Amino acid sequence: MVPSTNGGSPVIDYQISYKTGATSYAVLATGITTTSYIASSLTPDVIYTLKVAARNLVGLSSDSTEVTIRAAAVPSTPAAPTTVVNTNVSVTISWAAPVNGGSAITSYTVKIRQADEHSFTTESANCNVSTTSCTVPISILQASPYNLVWGSSIWATVIATNIVGSSSTS
Repeated sequence: MVPSTNGGSPVIDYQISYKTGATSYAVLATGITTTSYIASSLTPDVIYTLKVAARNLVGLSSDSTEVTIRAAAVPSTPAAPTTVVNTNVSVTISWAAPVNGGSAITSYTVKIRQADEHSFTTESANCNVSTTSCTVPISILQASPYNLVWGSSIWATVIATNIVGSSSTS
């Protein structure tokens, strides 16, 4: 947030500090020339209390009101999923939830390999999930775009997504 007054001298830059104890702070970043900042050095899933000061030719302003945030990153890469055929009617695809990067996982994207053994297609009709499994009817896997024949191996990949972004593919 831009200060309500600049003390008669334009703001040169900003300094962000974070709380390290009951009343102590350490500088996180200085020389910030915009009113937004992405901190890449924070530890995921740690709560930080931050404050900002503006600097002009005279010096630093009073600190802003403190704000508390939880640092987050994209989820880690999920392990490869497993597949189980359910009485020749459907296939259940399951995986373990990866480390969430400090922000709850909001969804998973499941892709299944097509008969050409190279292309993967997102299965959103049956696997639009926020849980760690989904069930796909065999009739879907035998139809386009998968075109798998009976007895084919079923290969799947998973991507986990949180508020920050998406993981790498399993």
